[in-house]
Amino acid sequence: MTETDTTPAPRSTELREGLRGYGVFLIITGGIALASALILTIEKVHLLENPEEALACDLSAFVSCGGVVNQWQASVFGFPNPLMGIVGFTMVVLLGVLLVSRVVLPRWFWGGIAIGVTFGMGFVTWLQSQSIYDIKVLCPY
Repeated sequence: MTETDTTPAPRSTELREGLRGYGVFLIITGGIALASALILTIEKVHLLENPEEALACDLSAFVSCGGVVNQWQASVFGFPNPLMGIVGFTMVVLLGVLLVSRVVLPRWFWGGIAIGVTFGMGFVTWLQSQSIYDIKVLCPY
């Protein structure tokens, strides 16, 4: 009987380089989104402390954080929505760092990322529709 080699083939260097570029993209875009979520959370706290003051992101009657963060849609799960953004976008930055570091991630991790991204996209789409059609005010963050 002959022995067969059962070791997996090495991963392609080109694939790794593509993932590194994607990792850099995730770090940059996730960092921008994380900063936006942090700013919006700070603005919400500022609004709770000073309900009469205008927020820094209140640009006009149609573009205003103050007009959005006071609505029930801004705290769907009982806490401010930007807190979910802080957690979610931290995960995006973390994924980018792992990809840049050339860490091979297990299949279950990618499944979790896919579920999280699907939930996030659906939730953001719902929030956009609420902002456009029900609240009729856009928040720049």
